Order: sequence, then C-alpha cells, then structure tokens
Amino acid sequence: FKLFFFGYTFIRFLKYKAITSVSDEELPTVTVIVPAYNEGKQVWATLKSLAESDYPAHKVQLLAIDDGSKDDTWKWMLEAKEELGDRVSICQQPKNMGKRHALYRGFNEGTGEIFVTVDSDSIVDKDTLRNLVSPFIVDENC
Repeated sequence: FKLFFFGYTFIRFLKYKAITSVSDEELPTVTVIVPAYNEGKQVWATLKSLAESDYPAHKVQLLAIDDGSKDDTWKWMLEAKEELGDRVSICQQPKNMGKRHALYRGFNEGTGEIFVTVDSDSIVDKDTLRNLVSPFIVDENC
C-alpha cells in the first residue's frame, strides 16, 4: 500500500502545473472570514497580513468575528479596525458558540463572489489570496 501511495503521489507531482495568477480586472470579489477565540494579539497580525495582500483592496471584504473570547482578542480586533479602517469589519458574538457559528455569521454577512476562511493565528503571504482564487477563474471545473 505504501508503494502504491508513493507512486500515486509521485505521478500527481509530475502532472501538477501551477496556475498563474490572473489580472486584477479578472479577479472576483472575495470575502475573507476570520473567526477568533482567545487569540489575543495574533488576530491583529492575521488581519494586518490579509490587509497587506496584493489582491485589489476594493475587491476584498475582511470579516473578523470574535466568538466570545475571554482574553484581549476583542481589544486587538478594535486595534486592527482603528488601523485598517473600512478595510475590515469586526463583530463580537455575545458568548462562545463555537467556530461553526462564527463562520455561519460570516457567510451570512459576506458579499463576495468567493468565500475564504482563514484561522486567526495565521499569517498569509502577500500573494496568498490571489493564488487561492485564480484557479476558480482559469479552470471552469475548479
């Protein structure tokens, strides 16, 4: 079984062809949902990295949702809102209801053509959103 798996993985590796990024005009609008629970300052770093993306700013909707954190996560979201202004929307759940409820709220409030979820302890590269979304434009079977 291990040999079969290795062979299959190797063949997929050889067949893989990276999809080049599409132009700004071709990119669809994207909603990025960042649910957070007790992440503290890390949520600020995540939102900052998303805001610094090379994806066209007018096509990105950043939604950060505090799921009733008991630490200073909300304070750091407010700090991010102050620094990033209208580039990020923040909201706070009245109590911790679990990640799925925070995501559900984001999906209901989001307006993008494509939705992306990012954990609140992640730092993304500048081209992450562009590289993540481009295949949806290039490959109709994606």
